[in-house]
Amino acid sequence: MVRLRLLLAAFAVSAAGCDGCGRAAGLLPANGPDALEAELVGTTPSEVTLRWEPHAAAIEYWICRNGSVVGAALASETEWTDTNVASDSEYAYVVEARGLPVLLHLLPSLHARSGEIPARTSAPAPWLREDVASTPSGVRPAVAVAPDDVVHVAYCRQAPFGLLHVTDAGAWGGGLVEDGCWASIAFDPAGTLHALFRRGEALRHATWSGGPWTAEAIDPGPLAALETALAADDAGCLPAACAVRDAGVRYATNRGGAWTTEDIAADARVRALSIAAAPGGAAHVLFFAGDAPRMLRHLSNASGAWAGEDIAADVAGGVASAVDAGGTLHVVAFGAWGGSGRSLLHLVHGPSGWTAEEIHPTRGPPGDVSLAAGPEGALHVSYGALSDDLLYASNAGGTWSPPVYVDVDGNVGARNALAVDGQGRVHIVYLDLTRNAVRRARSP
Repeated sequence: MVRLRLLLAAFAVSAAGCDGCGRAAGLLPANGPDALEAELVGTTPSEVTLRWEPHAAAIEYWICRNGSVVGAALASETEWTDTNVASDSEYAYVVEARGLPVLLHLLPSLHARSGEIPARTSAPAPWLREDVASTPSGVRPAVAVAPDDVVHVAYCRQAPFGLLHVTDAGAWGGGLVEDGCWASIAFDPAGTLHALFRRGEALRHATWSGGPWTAEAIDPGPLAALETALAADDAGCLPAACAVRDAGVRYATNRGGAWTTEDIAADARVRALSIAAAPGGAAHVLFFAGDAPRMLRHLSNASGAWAGEDIAADVAGGVASAVDAGGTLHVVAFGAWGGSGRSLLHLVHGPSGWTAEEIHPTRGPPGDVSLAAGPEGALHVSYGALSDDLLYASNAGGTWSPPVYVDVDGNVGARNALAVDGQGRVHIVYLDLTRNAVRRARSP
């Protein structure tokens, strides 16, 4: 009904050639509209939020931008966010309280109108943003930083199909790893780059030390891995995991010199996956389990056998994990904790159990997340939220910073991965689904 009235309102304003939003002839009360108290709450590069005082006669509110109706709100609502705006731009808004239609008119009558509310959206953060490659598939890219601070990216190319590896050593360039997809990459302490990926129905591992890639089979399948996760521990061993369609989570490691695998979770509804290597050879595996609302589940073999627990509810988007220099496990995901609504959470696994803090409340559909610890010990998070934007936050100052809008041009928040180099610079690799490109954003 609100959408129908919005369409009717837009038609009436357009047809009447009025000089302001909703001021078509015959729609105003005889004594004119009252003043409606409204204000600007705030702006971001991709949003403008307004708030107003309720009006007793209103059955709905119309929101007008630059003289045109752009939104409607229920009588019980007193706040509205415009997500269809450009960054670094100026707008003028008016909020109107609409009551029951007057005789012979379909549209709600105007009872109160706010004054003009100016708003200017902010510009994205001054990060370096550049294209890495074109024609990717919709699969999340992977990123890792070498000991010499060269950035390495792996992504799945759509046509011709294959897993590509590129670096920013001088200019972005590289080549084919194999005909594969769903890749994760990590450097071991010796500086060798490892890739875990799916080729057909098999799980594969490949290594690179500056020359051609060398690949081997970990699990011939058929497993149809939907996601992969890879880490390197302090001894250079590789704990890895993959989400297997209709079978759960399979864990693999080369700790004994040869690859071994085992199934560690038998849940056919696994979504999202992350792995972190702990000191001493233990591994932490995080994933979403069950039907919606899904649970965030943690498994670890730190005690010698796999054990775990559910740590957050109503999770969505992605999950990321990292172990800091002190051996503490950190997890980031969109979910609910302690009865609160869904938000971007930072979960910490300490001696007395799990604790949680909010990084960012979320209103829109959550996107992908990525997490890394920098050389100074701070945590860095990239994530997609709100209107498909790419955002970043850090606790380098002791508390989580307000969100930094890294890129808001198109659908750029759905698939992202983050790494931190030895100088503390943050590198976020992400898919630009609007332009069909892989991009890299680097902090100032």
